[in-house]
Amino acid sequence: MRNSIFVLIILFFVTLLGADPIDFTSPWYLQSFYDYYSDNYIGTANIGRGYTGTSVMGNIENIHLNPAAFKTESDYMYSEFLVKTPINDMNTATEKEFVSNGFLGMLGVSKHFGSHWDLGVSYSGVKSMEFDRISIVLMQEPGNFENRFPSISDYVLTLTGSYKWNDFSFGLNVLNHFYTLKDNVVYGRNQFARNDINTYAFRVQPGVYWKKGVFAMGASYIPATDATFESNI
Repeated sequence: MRNSIFVLIILFFVTLLGADPIDFTSPWYLQSFYDYYSDNYIGTANIGRGYTGTSVMGNIENIHLNPAAFKTESDYMYSEFLVKTPINDMNTATEKEFVSNGFLGMLGVSKHFGSHWDLGVSYSGVKSMEFDRISIVLMQEPGNFENRFPSISDYVLTLTGSYKWNDFSFGLNVLNHFYTLKDNVVYGRNQFARNDINTYAFRVQPGVYWKKGVFAMGASYIPATDATFESNI
């Protein structure tokens, strides 16, 4: 018991060092400012908990919060579909509306091996958003507007493994991100430019989970990674 508490204290202080810096080098509609709409918050049970639950054991729908809190008793298949209503942009100085350009939440399968291992594979739409027209006033041509229709989606193919050892579980997600970014620029009725970018990014997500009686703790971390977005606009 004393060794378990010591390990948990060390893990707690390690997670305090995990804050990500602000990065302004990515496309503007991929910035974290828009996460309040673009993030899809996979896992309906997790949404009901305010998207918390790193210390709650669950099946494959729980892997994006903590892969170590992933456990399945038998062969399992999960599907989830997405509905997001349109909303207006928080910036009232412009006429912008967000709409969802994706409907897939998650498709996944999992299997239990032996007495210690749980493995799974899933395909998830973790991010989707489309701007229903952004009108930008052209300073060189008063009264004329540049209309843009940017959109972004991020689908992730995830390989997940979890290993149980005494009161602990250790897990790892291998995340394969497939980004699609589109941006059309229209002057009047004429399309001036078009972006259609597809980018791949690779990340891993380790996690740890501990439970003793009615007490449980969990932590997970996703490190930053580099991705290239080449734009002609």
